[in-house]
Amino acid sequence: MWSTGGRRARTLAVVLALALLQFARLEAAATEGSLDPAFDTDGTLATAIGADNDVVRAIAVQPDGKIVAAGYVSDGVYSDFALARYNPDGSLDTSFSSDGRRTTDFGLQSDEGFAVLIQPDGKIVAAGWANIPNNNQDFALVRYNANGSLDTNFGGDGRVTTDFDGNSEIVHALAIQPDGKIVAVGESFSPVTQWDFALARYRPNGTLDPTFGGDGKVTTPIMSDSDTANAVALQPDGKIVAAGEGYTGADYEFALARYNANGSLDAGFDADGLLTTVLGVSTARARGVIVQPDGKILAAGSAQGTSPEFGFVRYSPNGTLDTSFDGDGKVTTVVGTNNHGAVAVGTQPDGRIVAGGSAVTGANFDFAVVRLYSDGVLDTTFHTDGKATTPVGANDDIANAMAIQPDGKIVVAGAAHDGSYNDFAVARFIGDSTAPYGARMIGVPRYSLALTRTLAWTASDDNTGIDSFRVRRRSASYNSSTYGSWDVVKGATAYPYGSFKGLPGRTFCYQVRGRDLAGNVGAYSPSSCVGFPVDDRTLNVHGSWANGTGSAYYRGTFRSSTDGGAYLSLPVDYRYLAVVVTKCSGCGKLKVFLGSTLLRTIDTSASSTRRKVVIAVSSSYLVRSGTLKLVQASGGKKVIVDGVAVNLG
Repeated sequence: MWSTGGRRARTLAVVLALALLQFARLEAAATEGSLDPAFDTDGTLATAIGADNDVVRAIAVQPDGKIVAAGYVSDGVYSDFALARYNPDGSLDTSFSSDGRRTTDFGLQSDEGFAVLIQPDGKIVAAGWANIPNNNQDFALVRYNANGSLDTNFGGDGRVTTDFDGNSEIVHALAIQPDGKIVAVGESFSPVTQWDFALARYRPNGTLDPTFGGDGKVTTPIMSDSDTANAVALQPDGKIVAAGEGYTGADYEFALARYNANGSLDAGFDADGLLTTVLGVSTARARGVIVQPDGKILAAGSAQGTSPEFGFVRYSPNGTLDTSFDGDGKVTTVVGTNNHGAVAVGTQPDGRIVAGGSAVTGANFDFAVVRLYSDGVLDTTFHTDGKATTPVGANDDIANAMAIQPDGKIVVAGAAHDGSYNDFAVARFIGDSTAPYGARMIGVPRYSLALTRTLAWTASDDNTGIDSFRVRRRSASYNSSTYGSWDVVKGATAYPYGSFKGLPGRTFCYQVRGRDLAGNVGAYSPSSCVGFPVDDRTLNVHGSWANGTGSAYYRGTFRSSTDGGAYLSLPVDYRYLAVVVTKCSGCGKLKVFLGSTLLRTIDTSASSTRRKVVIAVSSSYLVRSGTLKLVQASGGKKVIVDGVAVNLG
């Protein structure tokens, strides 16, 4: 579980306790909210980066499933930016800076990372603060190539610092726009208003973007005292939402600001672009924010009740409280026994809300996750009561970040204290344990004259959505009750439709199953079967029948007779039976027998000629077998037979 790199030894008691804990976790069922045993064997890990305290402040998940954790490493006097990259199984990724770990010094006393993002090109941007010579702090950003080396196309040496007004500034969150510009939000100190919301926008090369606020920087006082932006979210229209806390002089409240793309406040958001919300009985701080697909804004953090609780507030796009969210737009929930709160929030594709943070569950802080339905009600399918907690180390474990993987797994990161120092700590929870359900084929006809058919299929998933489908089929001849083996005809296809070829005289049965993004595989659907008719040339001829051809007929041929009592025969096994005939003015009747049993008399007369008419004759719950006879029952009138269709079902 521990990755020490030769660092300080753990005591035997701690090792034994953690081994027992690991065994207990492996025994637990892999339900939603349980730890993921595919991650470092027990779902948790701690990693020493340096010789003293190492703390994760932010995490991001790459498209390939690798996890990037960013924060700081301390030697007891100064601190530096620190990153670790993990493979999906929790092992350190040695393709990143040779051992999976990277530290970066800005060269002026201490530097600490608070935020991280993955660019579409795979480069990694981390941000926080760096000391400057007068001992104040500046916005600090660093960009790495995918291998962990500094990207010299960013700021000349991979590092950028930004001063606002000669005082202190700290980045708490990052976002990247579709045009590659980077938005950093945090706080800036002002002698007049104390701390204010602070934003800066950078071009892809690290220079400030003057189209934002005139010089690339914006500061906004929310209240009369300390205001800190802890999180940022981008809207599809280019507007920027910053969320954090505003201090009234007595208590903190949730605080939000929405900016236009040019950095000006958006007057369409609560009239002036700013709002604060009381949550709980006193102090409330927003630590995470997202913009939902419907444009609603969801903020999460902590709210003071009898003790700090997980707190959520959802706003309509114009900034009013969304009353469809628990009646008043606000939700608080107790986790553990004391001192708990969310540090990040996200939504699953099905709209369920996930927040990660910390909670005291005994003597120590543990990592915690809460899941709500989209209306704010606790989702009790998640760890039985909507809440999950876990220790990572032997003492306090403080979570500072959370991310939801595409497969629905939930990654929480922060610091685990071993009794002497903090280590990078990561835990991964199962977010989706339910296999796709309700798989079915769509548009499979009982009979098909076309030998190439486009069929569709579907399945439902309760959580992360369908990743792919697998379609299989088997077939049987018209005169056999035995199917061949199943063959996969579409494997791991994302498309819910496909084209398939049949063969005359065979029944083809199809089944589909779904695989979700978490890797859960559903059951195959019930069989959906289509019968492709044999043409008239396959039928045995008795009496006088004429052969004919024409492109308008099934398979280009037909048989006709005016000889009453003449018949065509075919041995069949079926559950559903049909004949293919031509209807016309002056056409006669056809009697259909199975052995000596009359199944149906078909009148093929019609006011106008219609070819390739499929007429159902018989159906049965059980398979029926015998010799089929198609008897000409109108001497002197023409009967035209084009084929026989069976569906074994």
